[in-house]
Amino acid sequence: ELEALSNHHMLLFNRKKTKLPPAQKALYDGELKQVKLILTLNTENDGSSLDLDKGKTVETIEVADGSEMKALCESSVSKAAEMAAG
Repeated sequence: ELEALSNHHMLLFNRKKTKLPPAQKALYDGELKQVKLILTLNTENDGSSLDLDKGKTVETIEVADGSEMKALCESSVSKAAEMAAG
C-alpha cells in the first residue's frame, strides 16, 4: 500500500510540474525527490535514528495558491507512516 501511495504522489507531482515555468521545474524536482525518499520503504533502517516528531501533519489553511496539494501530501504521508508503524 505504501508503494502505491508513493506512485500516486509521484504522478500528482509530475502532473503539476508540467504546468510550471522552466525556472521552477528544477525546484519542483527537488521536492519530488524528497517525497519519493520519504515514501520509499527503507529496509536497511534499524530504527535507532528515528525522530518521533518527523512526518507529523502541519495544519494548513486552504487557499487558491496550491496549499490544497500541500495538505493532501502531508495527510497522506502521515497516514502512510501510521500504516507502516502498524
